[in-house]
Amino acid sequence: TKAKELGVSILSEQEFENLLKE
Repeated sequence: TKAKELGVSILSEQEFENLLKE
């Protein structure tokens, strides 16, 4: 489950960066 949480965190960071780009 920890690995899954890390994956979610990474996805959230990428999505956040995408929002900043737009």
